[in-house]
Amino acid sequence: MLIHPSRTNLTPFPGTRVIASDFGLGRFSYAEKKNPNRVWFFYAALLPLASKPIKGIRIELRDQKGFTTFINQRDLEVLLELGVPGTRCEWCGGTYREIDGEGWIGLFGDFDDWTDVLQREELNIRAQQQGGLLIPGQEIVINLYDGARDYCDLMTVLTDTDKDGLSPDTKITTIHKRWSRIERTSVNWADMPYV
Repeated sequence: MLIHPSRTNLTPFPGTRVIASDFGLGRFSYAEKKNPNRVWFFYAALLPLASKPIKGIRIELRDQKGFTTFINQRDLEVLLELGVPGTRCEWCGGTYREIDGEGWIGLFGDFDDWTDVLQREELNIRAQQQGGLLIPGQEIVINLYDGARDYCDLMTVLTDTDKDGLSPDTKITTIHKRWSRIERTSVNWADMPYV
């Protein structure tokens, strides 16, 4: 077991769901079996979300071409050989699953995960802008892997004010009011450049 998420102090960086600890995963890497040229590296640990089927911490991974994906704690523990398929997972109440077997989730990303990625990109932009303000019309591209396909999201800033007209609005709960996806393009990972 990496940690027991309900018995561990999971302190996030202020205003985010990114946990301040890396739990010793800073050097973790994982080469995909179906594409061994693609290697995923630890990027961040994030708070558990009630909306997820597995309630442990979420691990954000990035590959050598700048694509982002996530893996849940239970499946990561199998990859790390901290959990043995078929045995009980103490903190989740279920059992560890065989890699790519029934019940295995593996590399995955959904709306909640992409929200955390978008917030991180937003914070990076704010750090570079005078006064930390977003500029309406400003665009960014985020490279994502959802476990089945790769795609690039072209995002644009709509506004940087909250419902009362105050700026800047930095809350994660309102991030999708600040940003809009202009385009989602499916891409072939092998054709993408290294970063």
